[in-house]
Amino acid sequence: MVPGSIDIVAVLGFLGIHAALAMAVARSRRDLEAFLGVHPSMQDAQCLTEFKRIARWNMRMAACFLALAFVSIAFAIHLAHEFGPAGVALVLAVNVPGYYMAQRMKAIELRARSLDCNDAALRDEYGRIATSWVKKLWPDF
Repeated sequence: MVPGSIDIVAVLGFLGIHAALAMAVARSRRDLEAFLGVHPSMQDAQCLTEFKRIARWNMRMAACFLALAFVSIAFAIHLAHEFGPAGVALVLAVNVPGYYMAQRMKAIELRARSLDCNDAALRDEYGRIATSWVKKLWPDF
C-alpha cells in the first residue's frame, strides 16, 4: 500500500460502517413506527406475524452491528492514534449522534415489545418473541 493509504481506508471504512448502520437504524425506526401506528395493541395473529418480521430483522441487524463494532473500534483507535485530536473529533462526531439515535430506538423498540394483548395464547407467544428479541442473539421464531 502507498504510505498513508491505510489512513484513507480507515477513514472511509469507519464512515462507511457508520453510514450503513445509520441506514439500518433508520429502516428499523420506520418499520417500527409504521407498525405502532397501525397496531396500538397486539390484536391478532396477523399483527403477531408482522411483529415477528420486524423482530427478526432487528435481531439480525444487531448481530451484524456486533460484528462490525470490532472493525469500527479498530478504525476508531487507528484514527485517534494517527490523527490525534482531529481523529478523536471525527470519531466523536460520528458516534455521539449514533448514541442518541440508538437511545431513541431503544424507546421505540420497548413500545413495540410492550403492547397490550387480551388474547392469552397470543400474549404468551408475543411475550416469548419480545423476550427473545432482547435476550438472544439470533431469532428462534
